[in-house]
Amino acid sequence: RELADMIRDDARRRLDDGRIRVVVLGEIKHGKSSLINAVLQDALLPTGVTPTTGAVVAVRVDDERDLTGIYLVGSDGSRQSVAHERFEVLARGKDVDEAGRTPELLVSDSVLPTTLELIDTPGFNDIDRFRAAVSRSELPRADVFVLVLDATQVLSRSELGLIRDAIAAVGGLDGSGVRCFLVINRIDLV
Repeated sequence: RELADMIRDDARRRLDDGRIRVVVLGEIKHGKSSLINAVLQDALLPTGVTPTTGAVVAVRVDDERDLTGIYLVGSDGSRQSVAHERFEVLARGKDVDEAGRTPELLVSDSVLPTTLELIDTPGFNDIDRFRAAVSRSELPRADVFVLVLDATQVLSRSELGLIRDAIAAVGGLDGSGVRCFLVINRIDLV
């Protein structure tokens, strides 16, 4: 039942909402959150020396109510404002919301187009296998994949597997409309 509801809701989003869901993927510590912060031109997502992102975090524009800020979103679409400190704890995966809500960052339409949402995901190859499972759950819902690679170790065996899994999750790139982009981060180190 849950899977059917998710598929229905995602199909509705794709058809009615017109939003392009860009899922940012990669191994741990490859700069996924830093890349999104660079696009946003502000350090809104937590980053750090140790693996940082532990939950899926959506970044989008609320074009209906013109909201900005940090929220928790329920499965019914309801939003509750949350303090920055609590957002950081949830985004880092140090705690989960008792009501099952997910962290969301709403930005102004001067920062992102209203038709675009960026999805920050936990890294693959994390010791905590749950984090990788959380990232994999986002694969079928993507319209665009952005795979962040580290220039010092581009296309490791696990990254090739990730690309294969991502493309398989959406039924392939031919005819599905899904696009895949590679971003090579830390190019200054080579």
